[in-house]
Amino acid sequence: MTQEIQPVIQGHIVTSWPPITVMIITYNRPKIIRRTIDAYKEHLRYDGPLIWRLADDGSPPGYLEDLAADYPELDLKWTVTDRLGLASNINRGLKAYETKYAFFTEDDWMCTRSIDLNRGITLLENVSQIAVVIFDTASYYVTLHAHSLKVNGEYVNYFIKDFESRYWYPGHPHLEHQGFYKAYGYYVEGTRHGEAERAFTYQAREIKDGPEVAILPDYVGKSPFKHIGPPRRK
Repeated sequence: MTQEIQPVIQGHIVTSWPPITVMIITYNRPKIIRRTIDAYKEHLRYDGPLIWRLADDGSPPGYLEDLAADYPELDLKWTVTDRLGLASNINRGLKAYETKYAFFTEDDWMCTRSIDLNRGITLLENVSQIAVVIFDTASYYVTLHAHSLKVNGEYVNYFIKDFESRYWYPGHPHLEHQGFYKAYGYYVEGTRHGEAERAFTYQAREIKDGPEVAILPDYVGKSPFKHIGPPRRK
């Protein structure tokens, strides 16, 4: 991993924290998703409203309704695809949420420590070229460019992932601006799980001047997530 220091950017205080949709991609994992939701309830740190949503790929009857009954405080709502696969499920969920920002995750990525959405939103609100803030490096070989945002005398340090070494498929939990998919497109439907990930990677790399992916230093090499589910199959 290499680093390059860039000039400090002057920013403004976020005085009104915008709502964030917490969007969980799921299919028929009743025990696992409850562990994931419980962990996010404990570890997501945000001063604004969180709107909880599920994108479900046709789980058995009662799956979504039981989750809503178990978590009435979250006011869960959802989109459903009929066993159309990961890409179609993600696309429907992405196109349905109405907030400017979403925290995107899958049902088997359980967080184990604090996820600071305040700093993520501070970056997205101040640095226009950033469209995604990730909370782990999501790849082994990556070049990071170090930056610093100064807000009211305080510094928010962050890295931009180099275009050529960026791991594009954002299946790992991350905070995103809707403009990310407007720039890079949605997922290629009709593909299997792994194929959908690779296809999006190649698709995004064709866009040379699109928005950037950032990571906060606290999460470089120290992932706050644990993968608790077996590989998903169509």
